[in-house]
Amino acid sequence: MSNIIIFLIISQMPTISPYIGEYNINDFSDPIITSENLEYACWNPAAIGDIKTLSFAASIVYTNGNHDYSSRNYKISEFLLEFLGIAFPLNEKISFGFSLSIPYKISSTSSWLAARMPPTEDSVRSISALRFYAFNPIISYKIKETLAIGINPGILVKKCNAYEEYNSPDSSKIEMLKGTYFGIEPSLGIQYQFNKAFRIDLSVKKGFIQGTETWNDKEYSVKEILPLIASLGTKINITTELAINSAVEFINWRGMNFYADGENYEIVDEIRNVFRIHISGEYKIKSKYALRLGIYNDPYINSNSIYKRDQIYLIGGIGVKLGKLKINFAASSSSLIKPKVKETNNFHLSIAY
Repeated sequence: MSNIIIFLIISQMPTISPYIGEYNINDFSDPIITSENLEYACWNPAAIGDIKTLSFAASIVYTNGNHDYSSRNYKISEFLLEFLGIAFPLNEKISFGFSLSIPYKISSTSSWLAARMPPTEDSVRSISALRFYAFNPIISYKIKETLAIGINPGILVKKCNAYEEYNSPDSSKIEMLKGTYFGIEPSLGIQYQFNKAFRIDLSVKKGFIQGTETWNDKEYSVKEILPLIASLGTKINITTELAINSAVEFINWRGMNFYADGENYEIVDEIRNVFRIHISGEYKIKSKYALRLGIYNDPYINSNSIYKRDQIYLIGGIGVKLGKLKINFAASSSSLIKPKVKETNNFHLSIAY
């Protein structure tokens, strides 16, 4: 049981919305999120202090890719709504926002292999899906014009399921895992504008989820202590048209704990803490268009893996402003620089008003 649980945690470990600087480097992973968009406030809740009027935003994503694990090739293909939010100022100092986001998700299907056990001698494949839904009631307070703080309770819902499908005449399926979990991940953010050319962002978050899951027809009470995530981001305005964003993010994976029926399953020897580094640039054309390029790393957290799954992403995007409507498209790929045995491509469309 413990080996199975550890595998599920390592292979589907939730990195909860690690936003950095202007942009996010996990599943959102593309330079479409600027301080004018509400998605940014999921990382740093202080950011909605810049919103002057009622604002809306929504974004969708298509993800595809593949990775190898234990002699199997897993395919990933998914299209879904990843963000929906609203924000407005209550007065000159206080702003409020609410959003629904999917900060982490995975859906994969393995290649067919010869069945190793009954009920059939035919081939078998594994299919799994995991979602984290985050409900974000955000409030920001401007201490002064250049300094703001914000908080987000970060209400979480996690749903996961996994089953094996047999290539038999009746296409039989065996459910391996099914679970629903609830929790919180509070975050605190600070934003300080030194001058027109330089801004700094700080954020920290940590939380937990708990619930019940069924594994091979047996029900377990499960609790996960999520890792501490601390981020430092900067924005430098080189000119009125050109801006450079950079960030460093620390994820304390070794501070995570997993409990099943009250028993603590030690996984710290299987995982490592990681740093993510991101740099990107944005060039505005006539205040209506924007071109964005960037690069970031995504280190693999399993310290004992015989596979090299560290990824380096190239990211690019364009933005168009039509009156009060802002449309952004972006794409990212880890296939171009360092794919190794894991490749991921993301395509995003964001609309804000």
